[in-house]
Amino acid sequence: MLIFLLFTSFTVAENETLHFDEHNPRIFDPPPREHLADSRFCRQEWWMKNDSTFSCFGAKFVKSDGFFQPCNQHSHCYESREPTDWCILSYGYRWSNWGCHCDKKFNSCVIERWNGYGRQMEWGYCTPKKEFHCDPEQMKRKERVDAYLMRMKG
Repeated sequence: MLIFLLFTSFTVAENETLHFDEHNPRIFDPPPREHLADSRFCRQEWWMKNDSTFSCFGAKFVKSDGFFQPCNQHSHCYESREPTDWCILSYGYRWSNWGCHCDKKFNSCVIERWNGYGRQMEWGYCTPKKEFHCDPEQMKRKERVDAYLMRMKG
């Protein structure tokens, strides 16, 4: 019952892909396993295939302000950006070369970044450009964290 309530904003079409219903709450968590697509374009370890916390390219899910946006091709994501809480990358993080793109496993717009501390790729849902904002307070927090990390590094 809980899973049903959690994913009420998705409807399933005949081809078993997820569609976002703008009249219902947004989904910030990975889709349920039964909605994952099996794409020949995915490059991931065999054990990641049925795990919705791993993207098509093996990045690990990190919850963010981004939310599920349906797509079938990369061009559907060109009007999206990184989640607003990722707008300022802290020391030790780097963007992937992909930007917001259509992940063929989820059929949603995602973005990936490298976490130098955990030494792994991470993914989150993108945010539509029209809803994107980068809070100046976030920049101040980033500067404080980066200064602290630089002092610790020596």
